Amino acid sequence: MEPGYTRYVQNGAHHLAYALLGDAPVDLLYFGGGIVPYSLYADYPPMASMLDRMGSFARLILADRRGVGASDPVTAEAPGTSAEIGDDLAAVLDAVATDGAAVFAEGMGVPPAIELAAARPDLVTHLVLFNGFAKLTRSDDYPFGLDPSHRLELVEQILASKSEEADPLTALLTPSVANDPVYLRWYNRGGQLGASRSSSEILFNAQGAVDVRALLGHVSVPTLVLHRRNARVFPPEHSRYLAEHIPGARYAELPGADQPPYVGDMALWLDELEQFVVGRSAGAVSRSLATMLFSDIVGSTEQAALVGDRRWRELLDRHDALTASVLARHGGRRITQTGDGALSVFPTPTQAIEAARSLIVAMASLDLRLRVGVHTGEVERRGDNIGGLAVNLAARVMDLALPGEILVSGAVPALTIGSPIDYEPRGTHELRGVPGRWPVWRAVPRSS
Repeated sequence: MEPGYTRYVQNGAHHLAYALLGDAPVDLLYFGGGIVPYSLYADYPPMASMLDRMGSFARLILADRRGVGASDPVTAEAPGTSAEIGDDLAAVLDAVATDGAAVFAEGMGVPPAIELAAARPDLVTHLVLFNGFAKLTRSDDYPFGLDPSHRLELVEQILASKSEEADPLTALLTPSVANDPVYLRWYNRGGQLGASRSSSEILFNAQGAVDVRALLGHVSVPTLVLHRRNARVFPPEHSRYLAEHIPGARYAELPGADQPPYVGDMALWLDELEQFVVGRSAGAVSRSLATMLFSDIVGSTEQAALVGDRRWRELLDRHDALTASVLARHGGRRITQTGDGALSVFPTPTQAIEAARSLIVAMASLDLRLRVGVHTGEVERRGDNIGGLAVNLAARVMDLALPGEILVSGAVPALTIGSPIDYEPRGTHELRGVPGRWPVWRAVPRSS
């Protein structure tokens, strides 16, 4: 799918270039993180394939950030803050007269997308953040950022002359195509045509000042945070932080180590994206009743910083092993591993609640505190995956739980009459992204 002709919108003194692809009823803004202009996206076959898939369910909106491609250049004195770039994106969305667009941002595009969602929720229906960060540079209260000296070294490597041979930076950012001459040739050309060397240096150096942590609590739109498990420049801790601090955000770790979304395996995250935005994916869909259990480690970011990366990874491995054991004992099946939690399904809500109690006890032995949400409803099944509004509802119920609590939706108590479970009311709530108001109950399994 080729981008349409370039259009311009003016925001302040800057003209921003954008283009539209397709005519689906759902709008999706794709905002890339680097300096390759959208006019070259379709020249790399995997990226063209990615655009085709997105365009199968959405009208795509592409935009060049300040200093890139056909948009106006930047200066060292005015490189464009994340807030200003977020405002540029708002100007683009206003120009296309959207009733609201899903926003998919990756890498360096993530902070401006957060700015946009926080400032203009009227323009954003869904926010999807891929391999991103809230703050690039390390600090005492953000220990997984880049050391300032390493960040400068990384900028120098990015700006260095490229060839059609692998280099250490390519091996770090895109290991699956580090020796692929087609990718190397395209990326080199994209960098040359996307921004001059001085503009590139300005853009990359400006990332050192980015810090949108204070905005995360103000993001009110449904948010999906995706991160590749073995990414090295921006490790998963960045996205775990985003998901933990954006209210109601769902986090999923993906296999792989490539930084850009259009390199490496795309099928899984594209399915996640389509399901999240339009409630379906390209796979065969069937509907059935299921009980879903969402679990989450409370305070995972702070605990990871306290114990260190190695010990935290050991704890997560133990968490995963204990979770698998509990699920097997109670008839559950894990659907998605979310880094510091999981989505599982069970044949009955009683089995799910009993499994939740076992999980909380098991994790306490590791000094990990869990919160759990349970809901029974119809789901869409695609192979081994599930989706649909019921999944979102279960996640929102979990978001209300305190450490050590098992909360269930109002659909659950009537289904467990006669079981050894008591319930305490926790009020009626509006669950973000779910129509209506829902009663929520605290489940208290009786000791056997």
